[in-house]
Amino acid sequence: MSHKRSISRQLPATHLSRFKNVLVGGCSFTFNPDNNERQTWPYYLRDLCDFEEVYDTSQSGAGTNHIFNSIINEIELNKNINSESTLVVIMWSSLQRTDVIATTDMTKDYHWSSNYNFDNTFSTLSIFNQPLESRRGKLQEDLCKIYKRVVSPTAQVYESILKILALRSYLIEKNFSYVFTNFYYPNWEFDLIQTPLTKKVTQYFDIEDKLTLGNFARTTNQWIPNDSHPTPKCHCQWTQEILIPCLLEKNFVSKIF
Repeated sequence: MSHKRSISRQLPATHLSRFKNVLVGGCSFTFNPDNNERQTWPYYLRDLCDFEEVYDTSQSGAGTNHIFNSIINEIELNKNINSESTLVVIMWSSLQRTDVIATTDMTKDYHWSSNYNFDNTFSTLSIFNQPLESRRGKLQEDLCKIYKRVVSPTAQVYESILKILALRSYLIEKNFSYVFTNFYYPNWEFDLIQTPLTKKVTQYFDIEDKLTLGNFARTTNQWIPNDSHPTPKCHCQWTQEILIPCLLEKNFVSKIF
């Protein structure tokens, strides 16, 4: 189930949300596993818009399959989540990343800091878009290499697009309000395939290319030293300048005067 992170409130509210809670999904741009840099956009959003609870399903290294599976798992099984009380905000990851469901005893060492657990038995094993030189264990590295010989990154892009469209349909059917954004805009991944589905899916992304968190960090040069993740300050600034205006436009939050 969703992570219970003990991240204290940092800022006073500037806006009021229509919703009591926020359900979020993503990769390490949503769940930064570094204890020193773990304040990320969902928790600034909680503070600034006065959400009571963050239900965080994100996982470092996760791709579209994990986001799809974990969001639906929370909505179906978490009794505290419903369409009247909970806003859904997704930060999609790389469309080439592959996630498979495996037993938690296999995944817990590989995803030591942010392993999403479905039911104390099953978790997500995120094996990225290519083999990694990882310290976590040879078994997972071998699985990744074998899997990527069979399922190419290009094939995963197709599946990811279908999963994004499917999750949108599911949320609409369940009457959930939602926002879709990306850690980086996937134009370069769309270039790998030729399908009308790319135009269809992009119309459902609520934040344009240059305003994604990754591009915002690049433009403002706010990176954690010797790392490829935005700083907490960048997360805060992006939430204030990009994400909250998006929520305002959709009437999901209102400004405190």
